[in-house]
Amino acid sequence: MFNVTDRLQTLSDIRTLEDVAVNQLLYGWDWRTQDLVLSRLDQIGEGQHLILPKVDRMLGANGFYSLSPLFDERIIELSFAIPSTLKLAGGDDKVIMKRAFKSQLPRRIITRPKVGMRVPVHFWFQNEMKSYMQHIFSRNAINRAGIFNYERIQKLMEYDIGEAQPRYGLKLWMLLTFEMWRRRVIENEE
Repeated sequence: MFNVTDRLQTLSDIRTLEDVAVNQLLYGWDWRTQDLVLSRLDQIGEGQHLILPKVDRMLGANGFYSLSPLFDERIIELSFAIPSTLKLAGGDDKVIMKRAFKSQLPRRIITRPKVGMRVPVHFWFQNEMKSYMQHIFSRNAINRAGIFNYERIQKLMEYDIGEAQPRYGLKLWMLLTFEMWRRRVIENEE
């Protein structure tokens, strides 16, 4: 979702001692590795919107459960041990899996573009939710929190980051849900 370039451009360069202490206490994040923040957003935000949790809920409601090899505890532990730079080589978030199965799958499967079942959040942010996003991500709000880069967020909201990005909406959605969570849980705002 957030490739290495996105991560570096979206996060603020400003880190206070308070930021480091609070985040290490709450989440165990190491702010020296900036991309961990957006990796965490990927895990929290994108993961729960994928198809597997929906399949799991539907099956569970009918007395069944599914097992996914990617949710095996050993696979998850291995994934967390691999540096982000290896997991996101060339901006591809499935590079390790593609290399692992390269000899078993046809080349057209390995090299095809990523596809998915997308909700039109990009459309929502251009219409109904645009003013709300502008309020949440105002310059004052971004500077006060010190987590994100204001100019980068503005470019995302304007869909103007100078590259083909079909997932603007999902990135904005993840940033919005994180910011709403942060305000509610960390800042105790209603």
